[in-house]
Amino acid sequence: MKPVVALLACVLWSVTSPALTQEITLPAEAQPLEAKFKADREAKVDRPYQAEVADLNKKYADSLDRARVAAEKKGLLDEALAITEEALRITHGTPIPTEDDAKTPASLKSLRIVYRKAMAKLDADRSQRFRPVIAAYTASLYPLRVQLTKAGRLADAAVIQSRIDQVQNESSPEISTAKGLHDYLVGTKWLWYGNKNNELTFSKDGTVEMAQWTKMGLVTGWKVDGKKGVKLSILKGRENNMTATLEFADDLASFTGIDFNGRTPISKSPKL
Repeated sequence: MKPVVALLACVLWSVTSPALTQEITLPAEAQPLEAKFKADREAKVDRPYQAEVADLNKKYADSLDRARVAAEKKGLLDEALAITEEALRITHGTPIPTEDDAKTPASLKSLRIVYRKAMAKLDADRSQRFRPVIAAYTASLYPLRVQLTKAGRLADAAVIQSRIDQVQNESSPEISTAKGLHDYLVGTKWLWYGNKNNELTFSKDGTVEMAQWTKMGLVTGWKVDGKKGVKLSILKGRENNMTATLEFADDLASFTGIDFNGRTPISKSPKL
């Protein structure tokens, strides 16, 4: 194997290996771009999000304290203990359960509904703020990747591409509820079947937009089905092949599924 090919193979293996993902060393030319990206992320994404979560947790803790006192006054030991345990989760930064069990008191269930909804909104807002930061950073890396490739520095160019892929994956929030997935998808654009001419957009009004479908006179709705699934339904324009199902990847960077005929697999459709 030629030296440059061997080096490139080593780089490609290292930057795609999960254990080594965080050990990427960028070329010197990319260091200022990386520094700006981290500064922008800290100022525009992380600090605002952390402040919002802290404020939400404080309000939730106050609500829990009032609920605990009410339970104590009624002599409801199990309810008071459950609420106290919930308050400790917030104090220690432990996520609340994604689902309630049969022993969860009704008062705590009600408080969790409000909390989960608010947290899903914060996650969606964070993702919205992160997208332009990601877009600006990757836009600055693409020309550098081309420059390095033209200069024959293929290993360095491969590292740049790996960093682009890595950061784009970071832009996807952790989704733990159907509401969270809904809020994340609103306004996002995807390539149906990976075709650049078939750009699909999830609209806030519950419909999806795609030029080809509009030309066919179709109106298509979308509805979240579980934490990683979406059902597409034909609302107007035809009377057969009415439903398609989408299944999103864990990193929310693409989806697959079953097309409207109920049998054709939808090939990998990436997020723009």
